[in-house]
Amino acid sequence: MISELLSIFERDDPKSLKSINQARAVDPQLFDAIGEQVLATARKVFPEHSLADLAKAYSVFTFEQNWLQAKYDKTGKYTCDTHAAANSAVYQNNTVMSEYFAQLLLTQFLWPHHLEIVRFFRNKFVPQLKDNCQILEMAPGHGFYGRLILEQKPHAQLLGVDISPFAITLATKSAQVEGFADRAVYQQGDALQAGKFLPECNAVIAGELLEHLDHPKQLMEAVSRQLTVGGRAFVTAAITAAQIDHVYEFKNEAEVYALLEGLPLKLTDSLLVAPKTIRPGTIRIPRVLAMIFEK
Repeated sequence: MISELLSIFERDDPKSLKSINQARAVDPQLFDAIGEQVLATARKVFPEHSLADLAKAYSVFTFEQNWLQAKYDKTGKYTCDTHAAANSAVYQNNTVMSEYFAQLLLTQFLWPHHLEIVRFFRNKFVPQLKDNCQILEMAPGHGFYGRLILEQKPHAQLLGVDISPFAITLATKSAQVEGFADRAVYQQGDALQAGKFLPECNAVIAGELLEHLDHPKQLMEAVSRQLTVGGRAFVTAAITAAQIDHVYEFKNEAEVYALLEGLPLKLTDSLLVAPKTIRPGTIRIPRVLAMIFEK
C-alpha cells in the first residue's frame, strides 16, 4: 500500500512529497514497515476511506498545522487556552476526533520527526521492558504506541485510559484488527486518575499529553504514582508547537525537565526532534522532546 500511497501524493499533492521522502530517508525499512501497518489498520478501522481519502486528509491536516503554527508564531498564543476548551471542541466531538486521529495516525510515519520518535521508542524504550510487563497508556488516542509494545512483548498486558469516548472506540477497534483484543483494554476516564483502574504497573506511556494539560506537573506526578520501583515510562512533550488542542506552551526543553523536580524519576534517555523543513522566517520552531524515565 505504501507504493500506492506515494503515487497518490505524487499525483495529487507533490508538494508533500519532499517531507515524506525526508521521512523515508530517516529509516527506509522502518518507514515501509510502520507505513504498511498503519495503513492496514486505518483501512480496516475506517473502511469508508480509500487510500486517496487518507492521503487527502493528511494533506489537509499538514496545511492546517502549518497555518496554526504561522498564526501562533505571529500571536504567541495557542488556539485553545484551557484543557476544558480543548475537551469541548475536540475530545468530546466525535466528528472532529474521527478526522483528527486518522490524520495523526498517518503522521507517525509520514512526518520525519515523528518517525524518529517511533524509532527511539522501539529501539530504546521497548527492549528495556519485561516480557510480561503491565502497561498503562495514558490518553492513548489512537493507541499506536501501546500496540507497538504488544507486538514485541507477546506476554504484555495493556490498559489505556482516555477522556474521549471516540478514542476508546478507535483504540479498541485498532487493537482488535491487529490481533491484540485479548491483551488490550481501554477505559474512558481521566488519565491522571488511572489508579482507579490500575493501582500500579511497571510501564507507562504518556505520548502527546503534557502539552494538552493546564498543569502538566500533575501528569508527571501521576506517572510516578503509577510506576512500581524499577518501572519505566515513556513521555513526550511538544515545545512551541501549535495544534488545535495544545494548551500549555513549553518554550524550551528545560521547562519540561523542570517537571521532574521532587519526583523519584530518573531520566535515562531523551531525544529532541524538529521538522526537517521549516517555513522561512519562523520564530518559534516546533519541536518534540521524547523522554525515558526509570523509577
